[in-house]
Amino acid sequence: MVLCSAVGCSNRTDRNKSTKTDVVKITFHQFPKDIELRNKWIKAVRREDWFPSEMNVLCSTHFVEDCFNRTLSLTKLRSAAVPTIFPAFPSYLQQPAQKQRRQLKRKLFVTEELSQVVDSQPSTSSSVPHQ
Repeated sequence: MVLCSAVGCSNRTDRNKSTKTDVVKITFHQFPKDIELRNKWIKAVRREDWFPSEMNVLCSTHFVEDCFNRTLSLTKLRSAAVPTIFPAFPSYLQQPAQKQRRQLKRKLFVTEELSQVVDSQPSTSSSVPHQ
């Protein structure tokens, strides 16, 4: 039996029996071998003084749908996927919505575009000295 390592999550393999009413089965994913990505996962789980062993996993309910490559018979995490959904966390520990991040990127893009327009305009000072 495999248990999800997220705080407050009770998903485990013996409860993951497929039935005709299941739309998407819960899948379990080992912590990545890549040290940087593994550290992102550990930080996302927010367990104090805890480091995952080879047996620790996270279930698919902690990842947004964009993190998966789904085929008819296989569900696989994308290589840079990081868990972001932890319903057991209090609201102040929840990740901000991705929609907010996109707005910030748009503002940054508009600011950069505006600065390019300002930089491309001829300067108001002339090269002729004042008399």
